[in-house]
Amino acid sequence: GPSLGHQIISSQLDADRLDYLLRDAHFTGVAYGRYDLEWLLHSLQVRWVGVGGREAPRLCVETGKGPAALENYLHARDHMYRQVYDHKTVRGFEALLIHLFHTLERFRREFGTFPPGTPPPLARFLESLSRAGGAEGDDPGAVERYVALDDAVLEYAFAQWAAQAAQAAQAGEAAGRLSPWEALLAHQCRLLVHRKPVYRRMSWRTAAGGVSELIPDAATVGAVAQWLDEEGERRIPAALTGGRRELPLALLVRMDEVEHAPYHGLQYDAQAGNPIHVVDAGGRVARAEEVSDPIKLMSASPRRTAWLFVDPAAWEAVRGLMAGRFDVAP
Repeated sequence: GPSLGHQIISSQLDADRLDYLLRDAHFTGVAYGRYDLEWLLHSLQVRWVGVGGREAPRLCVETGKGPAALENYLHARDHMYRQVYDHKTVRGFEALLIHLFHTLERFRREFGTFPPGTPPPLARFLESLSRAGGAEGDDPGAVERYVALDDAVLEYAFAQWAAQAAQAAQAGEAAGRLSPWEALLAHQCRLLVHRKPVYRRMSWRTAAGGVSELIPDAATVGAVAQWLDEEGERRIPAALTGGRRELPLALLVRMDEVEHAPYHGLQYDAQAGNPIHVVDAGGRVARAEEVSDPIKLMSASPRRTAWLFVDPAAWEAVRGLMAGRFDVAP
């Protein structure tokens, strides 16, 4: 029925999750995401389970011969998050990409349009977001516009925007021809296209006297978040092509927080919950954490990390600004 079909498309055991771990592990060249897919599929059963006060069909994992396949699947996902999805370099490029689109929005607000070279599919998508106030809502064309944004469209846009600054610099007119938003956008695109230099991570002194790139405690995380909120529009110098520019702190610094639990992190709805159900050797249906100590441990072990990413063009200015307020390391 529809309930069972929904679980195959979107659940803790959906087809996409079962596929992308193996695919991502293969294409990133790591072994972390590998697990016994065939055995897990062989162990799937459909049972009626009480959900929200009524009985409904649920995908369950038969664990009569041991829950190893399910445990390996959850461990594989946890390891991929630790080593790939939440890796500090990956998160740094995500911060850069977020800044890039914020800069693009500043450009549109000032000039009423997007930079030359913006591909039409991207312009149409961004214009629709602007009209909808940042959300697609019930727009019938939203899916089509989103699907049109494939890698080729975005890579072309980044290359075009990056080339504009290079052309202006060769003509010796970068400072006069490029607005601050054009200069920053071109700079961010070059970082993204060439992968060098990457966003830098601020270092912090720890209570034990050491140095760490992770923000050391929750109190500091809160203080840094408040500082960024209060000072986000403060202009600081950044060394861009054609000379230094005064740019908002919010476009040069980003705090990135990650909170992830290997098992609960799979849930779409933390309130209603979406547990994996298993069928034990006696035919009893139970939650996975009730029959597996490793899964129970994973469900109770959330990890919290936070970094402060800084655009290399503004590193010295940002560090100098923070040194008097936070215990940052040299």
